[in-house]
Amino acid sequence: WRARPAPKPDGSFDDWILAQFGAGVADLFMRPYNRKVWRVDPTEMSATWVEDRVAGLSAEVIARGSAPSTGWGPNARFRYPRRGGTGAIWQGLAAQLPGGWLQTNAEVVEVRPEAKVLRCQGPLGARWLGYDVLINTSPLDAFVARLGGLAADPVRRAAARLRYTSTHVIGLGLRGRCPEALADKTWIYLPASEPPVHRVTVFSAYSDDHVPEPGRTWSLLCEASETQGERQSPRSIVAATVRGLEALGWLRGAEVESTWHRLLVRGYPVPTRERDALLDTILPWLEARQIYSRGRFGQWRYELGNQDHSYMQGVELVDRLLLRAEEGARAS
Repeated sequence: WRARPAPKPDGSFDDWILAQFGAGVADLFMRPYNRKVWRVDPTEMSATWVEDRVAGLSAEVIARGSAPSTGWGPNARFRYPRRGGTGAIWQGLAAQLPGGWLQTNAEVVEVRPEAKVLRCQGPLGARWLGYDVLINTSPLDAFVARLGGLAADPVRRAAARLRYTSTHVIGLGLRGRCPEALADKTWIYLPASEPPVHRVTVFSAYSDDHVPEPGRTWSLLCEASETQGERQSPRSIVAATVRGLEALGWLRGAEVESTWHRLLVRGYPVPTRERDALLDTILPWLEARQIYSRGRFGQWRYELGNQDHSYMQGVELVDRLLLRAEEGARAS
């Protein structure tokens, strides 16, 4: 490895990959893996998002001979609920709110910024609600599409150009013992075309409560991306995942007792090279009308889209609106 010149500030993600790793690692892992995740070529992606998301290399790391991922990044160490999965975190938070503050199963079908009203459609029918300040956490492209009244054409055009991938989440419940190759792993990234999943999480390693018989049963949580508009059937993607993991030898001696599937229509907001310019058109227009869009898809910034990031965006925005504090001042 030798030091390479840094890519230009407006360069592509592919430029950054080559500058960090060279052609060998780029062709063997970085390019195929990122095409598999993002469903676009790295040349079409910006490099502005990589700082806390993609581990780079340095001469010091190479000299030590240690992996750059050790102790690095927002996921180097994290807490996970013993019971209930990540949903337990948000259920616990919701339980602390006053009764009647949350209304679920009601879709916002139209927002009129000039009148500061929105229309909800739910089990009890449609109704209009007024607001002073609106905080949006729904996908930015879908939110802009619901704007009625005098929404500017440039804002609509910009929102329509935002790119995303969809994510198939596949769960496998397995009987037997977790193989040694996986026993000490948290998750694994897979760059090859088969299996179709790009990440496999050893879910049973997070908590014994994730499986019915610890030591005799174990589980995997797998993720596969697809482009907007592309759709594989749940049956085919689950079957292809099982075949691919069997081919790797990871399911040898295990019996698949259960499978689970969920499609997240919006899985990853893609940091395309035009993304920041599009957001610079959309977000200030909304904020000028007291509409603040936050969260993974509300801001459309993957690099700020973990659950903890999104939670703190809400905290900081409320501090800004009520206390005139500066957003980003708190540690995330």
